Amino acid sequence: MNLGDSMAKVTVVLRPYLMGFAGGWGEVSGMGETLGEVLKNLGNEYPSLGQYVLDPEHGIAPGVRVYVNNVIVDFPGGLSSPVEDGDRVRLLLVIGGG
Repeated sequence: MNLGDSMAKVTVVLRPYLMGFAGGWGEVSGMGETLGEVLKNLGNEYPSLGQYVLDPEHGIAPGVRVYVNNVIVDFPGGLSSPVEDGDRVRLLLVIGGG
């Protein structure tokens, strides 16, 4: 069995601002057994995107929201959530201000 055989293949959907960090693509493929692995692997493939989305201390960077199949992942340990083939991971920016 290849290492990649146990990894799920997911679609990562990027909103317009984040597309610039992934060569202009609105959707890219991701691989991993968990959401954290998918994001880490995505950051390895697109380093600028990884730096923007991931925070070494907290996992997901402040101002970024992650959804898996339209369900927000904002609970402790969310990055360790398993993913399955065909899941859709959506990355959004939270815009604040007054």
